Amino acid sequence: MTKAYPINPHAALILEYTDKRENKKKIFIVVSDLHLGFESSLIQKGINIDSNQIVNDILEEINEIRKSQRIDGIIILGDLKSSITHITKIEWDIVPYFLDKLSKDLDVFLIPGNHDGNIHLLVPESVITCNTSGLIIDDTLLIHGHTLPNKIKSNINKIIMGHLHPIFIDPKSTVHGKRVWIYLKVKKEILYGLKKKGILEIIIIPTFNKYFYSTVLSSHKFKNSTSSTSPIINLFLKQNAILSGMLFTLEGSVIGDVKN
Repeated sequence: MTKAYPINPHAALILEYTDKRENKKKIFIVVSDLHLGFESSLIQKGINIDSNQIVNDILEEINEIRKSQRIDGIIILGDLKSSITHITKIEWDIVPYFLDKLSKDLDVFLIPGNHDGNIHLLVPESVITCNTSGLIIDDTLLIHGHTLPNKIKSNINKIIMGHLHPIFIDPKSTVHGKRVWIYLKVKKEILYGLKKKGILEIIIIPTFNKYFYSTVLSSHKFKNSTSSTSPIINLFLKQNAILSGMLFTLEGSVIGDVKN
């Protein structure tokens, strides 16, 4: 069974499990939605942003996490780059550089997201690119979140995903506009069928890129919605199958339940 817990105050998760082949505990950092190269559109508008500085800041934050943890590898839950179907000049430069730096002394796994079109052209041989249907480690499915998993093994008790870039929206709150974690408990039978009743945990990771999320906030439409851009979450919403849920800040404070 895996252990998964946030690394406060970072938008990153620690995943611990026992590798049965090696009979050894493995520890991975899990991050999502880096959107490297998002600044291309801003630069075209005359806003001067140093892409290399952004990438190096992200690498520095990952190294900061590694100082307090014995880390074997890192899992990127998709949307490593920002353009959807093509590759920008900035992405050609910074994505291989970023992956080369990470993979020098870490096992790196990439689960492609909806913004990772043609990502294979940027990924060095040292990085393992998984299928978009996700990566299964023990009882946990790691997936970007923009598609439904093709098949769900009956032993899966936890789904870890990104894609949604969760931000807390409440102008009256001191944490308005801040990145948040979403933790849900849902009815397991919605994915497995009626014979597999129980509780499935879903952890939604905020974007790791502290520069990118502010651009998402500025374009956010402040309105209530009963739907999500993730088909996984929509499935549970439509079936009224979300049993409970909590919102947490990056610092670890509980700020609301699923109704928020």
